[in-house]
Amino acid sequence: MTLDIRNIGEYTVTYTLKLSEAEINYQTDYYLTNNTSLYTIQHFFEDELNSIDLSGLLQRMQHLYGKAGYPDRFYSQNAELAAAAESRKIS
Repeated sequence: MTLDIRNIGEYTVTYTLKLSEAEINYQTDYYLTNNTSLYTIQHFFEDELNSIDLSGLLQRMQHLYGKAGYPDRFYSQNAELAAAAESRKIS
């Protein structure tokens, strides 16, 4: 591209880049295929959940369910959480 500027002054040049949907899909597929160390959303959730301190929450939930008269329901509905909490020595 040739531009004939006849006067001295200040000019602004603007470029617009547009990618086709096919190119975006290709680049995305290539990136996902060739980058095996991607941090999956599952890993993100696991890391975040493991960083949460459940000690007060679990104790409070046990107390509230116990006051309501159905502590067994608490354990049956939250058995996995309770087991994980106990294995981390959360009371």
